Parts: sequence; structure tokens; C-alpha cells
Amino acid sequence: MSRRNAGWAVRLPLAGCALCALTVVPALAWSGSGGPLGEFSFQIGYFTPQGNSDLWDENSDLFTSDPSDFADVIWSGAVGWYAGPHLDVILSAQYYQADTSVRYRDITGEYGDPVRQYHYLYQAPFEVTLRVPLIPRAERRGSSGVRVLSPVVPYVGAGAGFVWWEYEEEGEFVDDPDDPMFAYPDYIESDGVAPSLHALGGVEIQVSPWVGVQLEGRYRWAEGDLGGEFGPARDEIDLSGWTLSAGMSFRF
Repeated sequence: MSRRNAGWAVRLPLAGCALCALTVVPALAWSGSGGPLGEFSFQIGYFTPQGNSDLWDENSDLFTSDPSDFADVIWSGAVGWYAGPHLDVILSAQYYQADTSVRYRDITGEYGDPVRQYHYLYQAPFEVTLRVPLIPRAERRGSSGVRVLSPVVPYVGAGAGFVWWEYEEEGEFVDDPDDPMFAYPDYIESDGVAPSLHALGGVEIQVSPWVGVQLEGRYRWAEGDLGGEFGPARDEIDLSGWTLSAGMSFRF
């Protein structure tokens, strides 16, 4: 995880707890002819790559590298439509980037100094989600038709989309990792677009009829093809991983 974002690992759960504390109410009620039609939402989360592919395995063997080194902040924005009491259609875009410094495990320079590289990973997922609130957000009660909010609405969902991704390695490379003779500076990269699937679950805490707080966990499945520069031992990159996030929704 990059040093500039390390503090988010502590700040994110604290912020979620603070938002929860501000919204502990038994119920919210208002009168009116109808409820919101949809929402705009914004989230900040923490993405941890699964790291289950040739690239991650090879890098863990050769370098002081682990998939958890790429755990970092992910940003998200979405627009959604409430298709019914138990169905929302959500279009979302996210952005994530991470970098780490590594060295060869068993290879050193001429004077015993480490042979270092810098690795970078970028992802931008674009997805469609069918989200299912497990209870209605609000129900009409009494003869006056007052609409009463459910304070906390749990939900689950699933969907599909695509991920634009880019992976880079920069630094000192050796001619043969099994029998190195010399090191040389180089830079290699690959990028592409990969299809993705995801599943999620979370809760929405209703601050008012028009504002909500979202706490969510999401898992995404995706895999990219690195191409020839990385060699046959590292031809695939696993883009899958977990995201835990918190955010706000503003309804319209």
C-alpha cells in the first residue's frame, strides 16, 4: 500500500462508525404523494486484490512482493433508479491505483546492494448492478397515508461490467533469474479491458427521505491478459478482489 494512503485503513472504519452514530433514530416519517425515483451516490473504499494468477505467483517467488502490498483506496460514483420496492438498477464507475517498491529475493548487485523495481496497478471498473433491498425503504401507515422510513435497509446485489486496467514494472531487471549475469534498467507495461462479474451486500442507513448512508462489501471477478512482454510465466493478471466502502446517497 502506498504511504500517502496508509491512513485510510484507520480513517475509513472510524468515519463509518461516526456516520452510524449520527443516524440512530427509531424511524422517520413524512407526508407526501410519492417517494424518490432514484439516487446519486459517492463512496470511498479499500480494495484488496485477490492475487490468484501467474503474475502474482511469479512475483511472490522472485520479488519481495505480495498481493496485499497493492491494497489501497478506491473511489466510486453511481447513479441508480428505483425500479420497485425490491429492485434498484445501478450504473457505477470506480477508480483505483496502487504502487509498491520491491527487490529480488535472492539476487543482489555487484556490491551486495538490492536490485529494485517499482510496480504499479491501475483499475477503472464500469458496472451495472441489480440491487435488491431486503425490506422496503418506506411504507404508508394509517389513514393519513404518512410514509414511514425504515431506519436501516439491508440489501444484496449482483451485476456485470468491464474493467479498464494497466500494470507497469520499472527499475532494474536481470537477464536470467535462475543464473543472473547482469542487471539492466527497463520499463514494461500492459493494459487492456476485461469483462467482470461482482456480488455485493450492505446496509443503507436512512438519514432522511432524500439522504442515506451506505456501508457495503463487494467482490469482483476479473482477469486480464498481459501479453508478450511479460513472458509465458506471467501471461495472466488476476484483477479480482474485495472492496469495503462507505458513502452517501442523494435521492431525486
